[in-house]
Amino acid sequence: MKDVREVIDELHNKIDIVEFVSRYVKLKKQGQNYVGLCPFHQEKTPSFVVSPTRQLYHCFGCGQSGDIVTFLMHIENMSFKEAVTTLAKEANIEVSFNLREENIDRTTLYKINDETAKYFESQLKGAPYDYLASRGLPAEVIKKYRFGFIGSNSKELYELLIKSGFRKEDILRTGNFRVDSANNVVSYFHMRIMIPIFDLSGNIIGFSGRSFDGGDPKYLNSVDSPIFKKGETLYLLNFSKEEIRGSKKAIIVEGYFDAIALFENGIKNVVSSMGTSFTESQARLLKRFADTFYFFFDNDEGGSLGSERAVEVCNKFDITPLIVVPEEKLDPDEIILKFGKSAIDNLLENAKDPVFFILDHELAHSGNSTVAKNKSIKKVLEVISQIQDKTIVYQYLKEISSKLKIDNRFLVDSYNKLNSSKKKVSNEKVSVDIKDKTVQIQEVFTQAILQRKETAKDILLKFGINEFIEPYRKIVLRALEDIDAGREPNPNSWLDLDEQTLNKAVEIYLRDPYLVRNESIDEHLEAYQNMTNYEERISTLFEELKNVDGAEKLEKLKEVSKLIKDYKGKLSKNYKGR
Repeated sequence: MKDVREVIDELHNKIDIVEFVSRYVKLKKQGQNYVGLCPFHQEKTPSFVVSPTRQLYHCFGCGQSGDIVTFLMHIENMSFKEAVTTLAKEANIEVSFNLREENIDRTTLYKINDETAKYFESQLKGAPYDYLASRGLPAEVIKKYRFGFIGSNSKELYELLIKSGFRKEDILRTGNFRVDSANNVVSYFHMRIMIPIFDLSGNIIGFSGRSFDGGDPKYLNSVDSPIFKKGETLYLLNFSKEEIRGSKKAIIVEGYFDAIALFENGIKNVVSSMGTSFTESQARLLKRFADTFYFFFDNDEGGSLGSERAVEVCNKFDITPLIVVPEEKLDPDEIILKFGKSAIDNLLENAKDPVFFILDHELAHSGNSTVAKNKSIKKVLEVISQIQDKTIVYQYLKEISSKLKIDNRFLVDSYNKLNSSKKKVSNEKVSVDIKDKTVQIQEVFTQAILQRKETAKDILLKFGINEFIEPYRKIVLRALEDIDAGREPNPNSWLDLDEQTLNKAVEIYLRDPYLVRNESIDEHLEAYQNMTNYEERISTLFEELKNVDGAEKLEKLKEVSKLIKDYKGKLSKNYKGR
């Protein structure tokens, strides 16, 4: 029996990591290594490096690194055993090593689910089969996705699995069975059309049953198990991942039939969220393949709520969300079966930004009064406040201002007040950590110069431009250019700045003006002077320590300790109540 390490060493020898990674990432030779755009995070400049000599990869952007096994685990969302087994099969390496019991159990559960699917398939006939055909599913599609049916006999499937040699405890762990009041193991499903749910490798990890006799709920999913977590799974991704990876775009629908109908009629980059609210785990999984998500929502209150969730989740992962809204109240499968692929293509081309979808929805349902409009604005600002990138926030505020013919300063002020009420001023307070005080002081001065140009002269008299560190120095210099030209400083016109500096400028520009009231500026100038005096005295004491010994040195060390303690206390007091 081979040791795990031996198998992995053999994989390194037999599979070229450059060739393997190239199946997912376009690589270009650079010196001894190969570089490309990282598949694990969005970037414009390649920071993903593959070393053929070391058989390793590393991204200098997000920090992901590892060997061919970890690469496959991350890119295909596989367990360690699944990745090793897949690679070993490709390299014609016999695998007969032991891994953790947890992984062995996963394989057993896959086998049970496969046998369960075969049973469901054997029961699909008559009226249930006719129903699928009426939904536009031909025989080959029904077979491809392994549709099935389970009737009213709740014991037959369990008995069949026991006869096949599976253990009771493993059968129960699949999430497809339960123990009834008579202590019998029975199927979790009855009188339902059964839809297998696959992982990225094509293993059946669970099932969804659609009610066939009108019982509730309409759809019933397997209970979460060691191999199935509904909130972490996207239906059809095993079929559509390559198309999504190639286009960098993913269409997200709610229903299973919607996803299949689109995929089988030419819209290949589609997945289903399986009727649940889109989760962070689903976003993280799909982000490996795409950076733009199209959410196919209804044009109703549910669509508005779904859009809010899309903004909240997608902006945590630097994903561009777009909302596809059909004019007629038809599901995606009905649209493509009735009007064809071109109808879906047209809807995708006209997909809406979720913020403006929500704004339009609110305005359409709240009326034209001033109070109604203010309510709509507040709702949209609450959605925008979920966005971390302040450059995007600023752009939204500018466009909303133009759309509603409202002064942009009013929107900025409303946005700041909303953030202040959420975070409370404590989140904007300056930390008392000495190592951070220079940055904290400079951010206040930069904000003051951006928002209150009349303070620039007094600040720069006491805190010269050369005292600023980057990116604050660049921001202040650009602000001074605007001031000298008789303009209000405005980061929106500084598009030639590098992205990091511009993001910081916009973020500071949108902060609450209360933070740069006269009292605050004066206190930060005082804190800066105290910091300068402190650093000069500390420097002097350390120089003196070089030339003394014994009791005199001990006294100097006590003075240093007291100075540091006193200064920390003074700094803390200065910042209290900001």
